[in-house]
Amino acid sequence: ANPEKLIRPGQFARVRAIIQNLENGILVPQRCVRQLQGLTSVFVVNSENIVEERPVKLGPTYKDFWIVLEGLSPGDKIVFEGLQKVRNGVTIVPQLQTFESKFVEKI
Repeated sequence: ANPEKLIRPGQFARVRAIIQNLENGILVPQRCVRQLQGLTSVFVVNSENIVEERPVKLGPTYKDFWIVLEGLSPGDKIVFEGLQKVRNGVTIVPQLQTFESKFVEKI
């Protein structure tokens, strides 16, 4: 127990600090990002329900998400399931899916 919350010599602590604040940042689940020979992309579903592979520039990770710096716009729909079967130009019947992070915030 450490009721005074002091760090004494030889002890350590984990520190969480805000390093950068991104306005209107886009988070994408890590499982949706395809990485091949140093190139990263995601499959985006357009307004006609046709899948397009789109290159993205990634920033750091946050929990089990990637921060997307370039390549996506707010409101873009990305493929979440069936990444092994989907290909560029395929027409699909999309179903809206929400992603719940597996990380629990500890304070």
